Amino acid sequence: MTDMTTDQLRTMLFSTENSNNQAALNTFSYAGGNKSSYSFGMLQFDVRTDHGGVQDFLRENGFSQQQIQMLSQHGGLSEQELSGLNAQLKAIPQDKIDTFTNSQLDAATGRVSDVVDRIQNNNPVVGHAIAASPELQLALADYDNQFTISGIDSAATPNNSMLAYLEGKKVTLPGGTLQLQGDHVSREDIQKFINATKYGVDHPTSVANREMRLEKALHGMSLAQAQGQPTQNAPASPAADGPTASTPAAPNPTAPTAASQTLREGLHDDDRVRVMQATLVELGYKDSHGRTLEADGNFGPATRHAVEAFQRDHGLTADGAAGKNTLRELRDANAHRDVPPPSLENADHAGNGMYRQALFAVQRFDAEQGRTSDQYTSNFAGSLAAKGKAEGLERIDQVVLSDNRDRAWAVQGDMNSPFKRYAEVDTVQAVNTPLAQSTQAWEQSSAQQGQMQQTAPTQQLVESQPNRQPGM
Repeated sequence: MTDMTTDQLRTMLFSTENSNNQAALNTFSYAGGNKSSYSFGMLQFDVRTDHGGVQDFLRENGFSQQQIQMLSQHGGLSEQELSGLNAQLKAIPQDKIDTFTNSQLDAATGRVSDVVDRIQNNNPVVGHAIAASPELQLALADYDNQFTISGIDSAATPNNSMLAYLEGKKVTLPGGTLQLQGDHVSREDIQKFINATKYGVDHPTSVANREMRLEKALHGMSLAQAQGQPTQNAPASPAADGPTASTPAAPNPTAPTAASQTLREGLHDDDRVRVMQATLVELGYKDSHGRTLEADGNFGPATRHAVEAFQRDHGLTADGAAGKNTLRELRDANAHRDVPPPSLENADHAGNGMYRQALFAVQRFDAEQGRTSDQYTSNFAGSLAAKGKAEGLERIDQVVLSDNRDRAWAVQGDMNSPFKRYAEVDTVQAVNTPLAQSTQAWEQSSAQQGQMQQTAPTQQLVESQPNRQPGM
């Protein structure tokens, strides 16, 4: 049995999967990676994995098998192709989409209910705690929608799975070995498991941002408890049964105190710090050198500086420690902040496909040089995408550097073809152009091309310009 409602589940997934962006519901987007493909809808139904039977749904609503195969790719669709597919998706009557979505929400509720029943059989205390907490049920539903809780219908519990973890077993994951402590479970425990997965280790910022969106949704429904607080399925003891003046209560070593809930410099790999850092990033706070914070869970000088700046801006004591007042102000500020304009790096941006194609190529350059990809990598990819749009490119098949690496070309088409298209950028200027500026440039080019109602002529490479063309 579960207490979470379908409306609560819908509200949560609208936040975690769609960032409360209505436009994302009826457009196809590609989040990147070698496992996912194009997805859409409240639950972000992935076409390649046939999430929720989405392929049959698309067939029933006029999509051909060829179109479904196109949407099953790991990205790569041109803006024109994606625009046509989005128009076809938007043409599906809303009541049909709602019916399909509601059936999947019901299925998600049923899966969480099955998980709770199973845990109650194997770890009754934890199982009953989850059964009594819509907050934990929603956190599990979000995990299941993103990763799938394996082994629900199996006789044996899969090793190192979320199910095994909640049943109290020790699990070994890429991020370390975990086991529930004592007879309680909290949302922080669920988040620790996610952080320790391969995806969590490889994409800590994405995981922290999603956790922040989950926190915001739960907070909006008045379901969020303070991270680290155990959720127990036990009623509070009556006052008459409590300690008297002559019988002082024994200290509870596991009960968090007000001081322990304050986040301070020196904390390491702390999920609460990770969420706070992601929130500070969303609000635009940086370190003392103007660099974007890493949502890595480590509270160092960079994070302290950002916290102090936030505290000064909001009339709080600027001591660099995040207590309950600072954390509450952070949540409120993030909940009421103006949503920034879409960025090329957002999956729902029309130029995201071209940006990701450029990003993949630039990240490969980084790997060849033994360099860790960073904001300069994103800037470089954004510049290539913006210039490509300006020159009329529909996709970026490869990126080529000049011999001295001072120039770069985004190329559409085969390198050996005389009809290949390209867009040229200055490398130094490209890596120092903020992604927001490239996004604005991309949108300006898109608007101009829309007004002209035709693609701007694209430069073609000719043999008479040997020092200005991309080469192998």
